[in-house]
Amino acid sequence: MKNSTLIQVLKSFSKDEYEKFNEFISSSYFNKAVYVCKYFEKIKEYYPEFLNLEESKEKIFKSLYPGRIYNDATIRKLNSEVLKLAEEFITVSSLQNQNFLKNTLLLEQLDKRKIDSLFSRKLSSSYLLLEQSGLRTEKYFKDLTALNDIEFLFYSMRNRTKGFPVHCDSNENLDKFYIIQKLKKIIVIANESKHRKKIFLGKKEIAGFINSVKKNQFFNLPSIQILYNVFMIIWEGKTEYFNSLKDLFKIHKSEIGEDEAEWIYFTMINFCIIQSNAGKKEFINEELELYKSIIVDNFLLFNDAIETDFYKNIIFCAVEAGDFEFAENFKDKYAKNIFSKDKDYIVDLCNADIAFAKKDYAKALEILAKINFTDVQQKFNLRNLSLKIFYENDMYEQAFLSIDSYRQNLKREDTLPPDFTRLYTTFITLYKKLLKIKLSKNQNEAQLLNINIKKAETIGKVWLLKQSEALF
Repeated sequence: MKNSTLIQVLKSFSKDEYEKFNEFISSSYFNKAVYVCKYFEKIKEYYPEFLNLEESKEKIFKSLYPGRIYNDATIRKLNSEVLKLAEEFITVSSLQNQNFLKNTLLLEQLDKRKIDSLFSRKLSSSYLLLEQSGLRTEKYFKDLTALNDIEFLFYSMRNRTKGFPVHCDSNENLDKFYIIQKLKKIIVIANESKHRKKIFLGKKEIAGFINSVKKNQFFNLPSIQILYNVFMIIWEGKTEYFNSLKDLFKIHKSEIGEDEAEWIYFTMINFCIIQSNAGKKEFINEELELYKSIIVDNFLLFNDAIETDFYKNIIFCAVEAGDFEFAENFKDKYAKNIFSKDKDYIVDLCNADIAFAKKDYAKALEILAKINFTDVQQKFNLRNLSLKIFYENDMYEQAFLSIDSYRQNLKREDTLPPDFTRLYTTFITLYKKLLKIKLSKNQNEAQLLNINIKKAETIGKVWLLKQSEALF
């Protein structure tokens, strides 16, 4: 019983929800079974963890049915009844916050009951509710289509001439909804690397759809233009789409839903990372400005937490851009929100990176020596920073010893995802070549290595490019 579906549902309730469910289950409108109320009275004292409830089943049974022999089937039936009521409570509670859905359900009933005057007032208020949201998203056009259809059905039984223009509006709004939904679906697929091959095999179908969107009469709709540019950034990776998206987003941000805004931000950030890795250093500042906007727009935290790599990336980007003040402030302000058991070490790693950027190599190495990550990937990130310090501080012996140790650990490590293993392997290979060229001072080899780094998929690409360029 402790792992039953009922207990899982009840444990998911907040304290406020649990109190409201107690009122719900006691209401004769929703529940007329007094025996279910009595049973819930017995089990609610075990909230929130419901510990020892399994062991208390017989005790609860005897208090409900004095003199009867314990029957587990009866307890199971009671659990089933409470679960049904819990499901109903969740549904009703969810509906309370769905004003538009409540309105459409009411409109349908008012139409059936032929209460025309109230229908007209509620229809007007429903349209107004949509307009006041300010959003012009997939959901907006879906809801607008639903209202159009309700209005058309209403007039089809009363005044078909008046209803026809509404039907035309419904068709147009349905087209807008479809285009936005289709764009969002192919963007999701495009962002999933495991589907990339499938996408490019189906390029004709996608290209055909994209071309039709661009020629469509609704292309000037900001939400469609924005999603079009998001897709084209992923599809072709051209700066013109990045600039267009940046301008559109700045002008029409208030019309875009939270989901779309997150897609826009992270598409633009990924583009900046790709461009800076290709040697276009101006995109490092672009990336940092995007992070700052994410903070202002309250997209940084999810359930009051920040993902470890995202936290580090923001700090590393700020350091790379030379904005040490922002890096320090961000690091300290959001350290408590890091979603990792290694959060203290993550902060230490960031402190070491800041010290390294300020060329305080002794401090950076001192901090790194105290870090003991449990996460394998973070252990390699620590090694990578150590190697950079050895290189820039002319600690050649330590660097070559670390390279050998790095390779051995990488070969032994079987828990690291293959993609990361490949990135780390490429980095250590390029790093070793870079180190040898620094010692030999061969400018021709340095230029050749720089070209190879630009083509390579590796971590630390910006740093590798910077160091190789310094050698010729």
